[in-house]
Amino acid sequence: MSLKSHSALICSNQSLFRTGLRLILQETGWGEVLEAPLEMSPAAQPMSLLPLGIVVVDASQAWNQCLDTVSQIQQSQQCSPVPVLVLSANKEPRYVRAALDTGARGYVLEQASKDEFRVACLAVHQG
Repeated sequence: MSLKSHSALICSNQSLFRTGLRLILQETGWGEVLEAPLEMSPAAQPMSLLPLGIVVVDASQAWNQCLDTVSQIQQSQQCSPVPVLVLSANKEPRYVRAALDTGARGYVLEQASKDEFRVACLAVHQG
């Protein structure tokens, strides 16, 4: 599967964190990687000419804001849900369940390796 025809969006309030994730996603082969602060509404998210293949939402600093962002992203997509991956430090199953119930397709821990993060992104993108 070619990722060059899809864009990725990283939602995080941490600029340095977004930069690191962008580099990993670009290395993996995504056509375009966009970045936005977590609190930015889906309507104000950066737009790409490529279809959105994945959104990575950082839950490390604001759990409720993360869930709100996931929910808003899914509500803004009228045709089909966007593949959302939540990146979190929370290992407890209740956090995983809350993210999935809100519309995320995947959940990966911040402690994951670069390869584990890549596999999670591809799995979420592929459904």
